[in-house]
Amino acid sequence: MNDGADASLRLFFALWPEPDCRDALVEARDAGPAPRGRVIPAERLHLTLVFLGATAAERLGELRAIARAQEQPGFTMLLDRAGHFGGRPGCGWIGPLDPPPPLLALQESLQQSLLSAGWRLDSRDFVPHVTLRRGGAVVPPVSPIRWPVKDFVLAESRREGRQLRYRILQRFALGAGEA
Repeated sequence: MNDGADASLRLFFALWPEPDCRDALVEARDAGPAPRGRVIPAERLHLTLVFLGATAAERLGELRAIARAQEQPGFTMLLDRAGHFGGRPGCGWIGPLDPPPPLLALQESLQQSLLSAGWRLDSRDFVPHVTLRRGGAVVPPVSPIRWPVKDFVLAESRREGRQLRYRILQRFALGAGEA
């Protein structure tokens, strides 16, 4: 996808919840009457900002420079909406009913910086969400989950046997904001 046959890393930029927020996401994931589908393990819960796909390790420096150049403030996001992608029951998720402008600005800025640097990216519209289960719906939270966002990450996705593992390669702080 990004640098052809020499690609060795499957990368993405994301928001990664702190423990309190992650615990609330797990509670929401497991709520409702007899939830179905495969749950997403707590350590893999995140909100993807930009998926990069297969990337040569030599390009990590370029990605880090793009991330460090972001001048976006921290913010607080309320996760108060449940939905699903795909056929029924599809992929169940939770996200903000009203995405905060700093979230949208961060995602747009990252995407535009990457496109300007020659990266090929997915052209689908950005729908901010955290996938909680595959093959099962989720119920909206009883009360919104408050997510103070102070940074974003560059992460790697890799298969180890039949297991999908995520590894945070680096965190990038957001500027002073309302978080």
